[in-house]
Amino acid sequence: LEKAKPSTAVAAAVVLANHRQLDPRSTRLDQLLADPDPTVASLAWRAALVTDSGAAKAAPERPFKRAVAAESPGLRAAAWQAAAWTGQAQALPPLRQAAAAGDAVALHWLAILGAPDDAPLLQKAALAMSDAQARCDLLARFGHPSALNALVRWMGGEDVALAHASGEAFTRITGIEIRGERRTLPVAADADDFTREMAPDIWMPDVKKARAMMERHASDWSAGERWCAGRRLDDGVPREQLPLLDLEARWDVAARAALAGRPVSAPPPIH
Repeated sequence: LEKAKPSTAVAAAVVLANHRQLDPRSTRLDQLLADPDPTVASLAWRAALVTDSGAAKAAPERPFKRAVAAESPGLRAAAWQAAAWTGQAQALPPLRQAAAAGDAVALHWLAILGAPDDAPLLQKAALAMSDAQARCDLLARFGHPSALNALVRWMGGEDVALAHASGEAFTRITGIEIRGERRTLPVAADADDFTREMAPDIWMPDVKKARAMMERHASDWSAGERWCAGRRLDDGVPREQLPLLDLEARWDVAARAALAGRPVSAPPPIH
């Protein structure tokens, strides 16, 4: 950590952090956080995340502002993740600003960490996305019930990719399986033979079932602010119930709890 070149030193920092042996006040760690190589700096932020989350009030200040404005998406993501897991609640306003400016990394983290009041911002950003899967993934990650009507509407459209992604997002939020017809995802008219041969098979949603579920459960879903797989998460999840969630939802819940100063889990290990 102290003597090696940055790429080796940051690997040592990762190992030490995973074993809870990295000093949060290491001057070498400070240097690695500011390294011009974004790969090195990103790993350093992840090491600082694990180290600082166990240091409580003794954790030193970190240069979050510079890191979340970096050109590298990976570095920005590592810094927002560190902000969440080390309880930097003051990071939410700049996160919202970056998301409103169209930063895809900030949008991703706002979907994980945001409050119900962020629904209009995230939904506006989703509508502006040309990638159907990314649009629906963003709404599903946020889990706000106000997105369900749009998802059901997109299921009945002519865009096969959007209809499929909308059905998967609906299920991700509500926990209700609505798979219908099995189809092959269309490819571009000028696609080569290999692309046509490898086009994936997808499940199209059963729109009638989705509409029926909305009529039956919409009032129940609207009572919550964040849903995942039919489980209401806006009040958080007790530590003992975390294993009932899949890994993505589990880490998201734990990141929000850490940001709020009520950690329910140690941060994920660095790989």
